[in-house]
Amino acid sequence: APTSSYPPTGQVEVTFTEPCGTQITKTFFVAYSGSSCSGTDPKFTFSPNPASSYLYVAVASGYTSTTKIQRIQIINTSNYITVFDQSYGTPGALSAYITTSVFQSGTYTLRIYDGSSWAVYQFVR
Repeated sequence: APTSSYPPTGQVEVTFTEPCGTQITKTFFVAYSGSSCSGTDPKFTFSPNPASSYLYVAVASGYTSTTKIQRIQIINTSNYITVFDQSYGTPGALSAYITTSVFQSGTYTLRIYDGSSWAVYQFVR
């Protein structure tokens, strides 16, 4: 089931049995980043999109006194592999530059943790 945070995120788990009888379980992180809910005010900004060389992530101007970036994760949505995972310690950071030129072309999930909840966005490399 999705989390109650916006945007909703969750885990999908699939279990199947190989012809030899071995059971395999795969778990995938899923995030819906559409904006069908009204009244959402994102705490973070990121640019550019597409991000061919770098991605700049920052706390939105209205939140700089109350919100810090504690952790950033970037997940390749084609294979669900985490390609970037950085913690920013305490008290956290207001912004971060991430080199994306080493990532494969495709769609990525950007996860930003503020110490209490995750914000989830999509971008293209």
